Amino acid sequence: MSRLGNNYLVPEDRSHYVLCAGGIGVTVMVPLAQHLAKLQKSFEVHYSVKSVSEAVFADELEEASGGKLTVHTNRDWCDTFLDAKPEKTAICICGPRGYMDAVYDAAHLKGFDIYSEDFGSDTPDRPFDVVLASSGAKLTVPAGESIARALGRRGIDVPVSCGYGICGTCTVGVLEGTIDHRDRLLADGDRDRKITLCCSRAASETITLDI
Repeated sequence: MSRLGNNYLVPEDRSHYVLCAGGIGVTVMVPLAQHLAKLQKSFEVHYSVKSVSEAVFADELEEASGGKLTVHTNRDWCDTFLDAKPEKTAICICGPRGYMDAVYDAAHLKGFDIYSEDFGSDTPDRPFDVVLASSGAKLTVPAGESIARALGRRGIDVPVSCGYGICGTCTVGVLEGTIDHRDRLLADGDRDRKITLCCSRAASETITLDI
């Protein structure tokens, strides 16, 4: 077995691998593709983006896979991408929850083993309040909206890069409140006092940020 990314555990005894990356999930698939290439394993890569211009790391995946990379801008491919695959094929998925669900459902119907690492949470979104320590200003973050976007609506600019809590660009300190962590960045020692504003939320009714 090989461990890639944070929790990605993939067997090395499969006859073929299908790597499926959605958006920022490509950051996990690049080292996995390079690892499989070193092992001389048979694999292909399906990379989903909103537009081809957003396909970062496409060159790395093209090289590692020996040209077996397909970039998608819709999900029509999910209906046929597993046709005529060997019986011992492993499906490796990483990306946002909606993407993961679509690929998982297709792979599950075919009966293949599925390995995944997601950027999301099983906790339902709910509204909560954010207090800014520097001014005492308070605002409500509704369900379905990130703290970064809610702050932006109030004219408070928060730099955001990845949008999935893996780069650290939007990390700030937390002075009070409990955090619903949805990032893949912070170590245990930081998780009670830091938050990524692009994706994580408050588990308590109110959270106070060091802003």
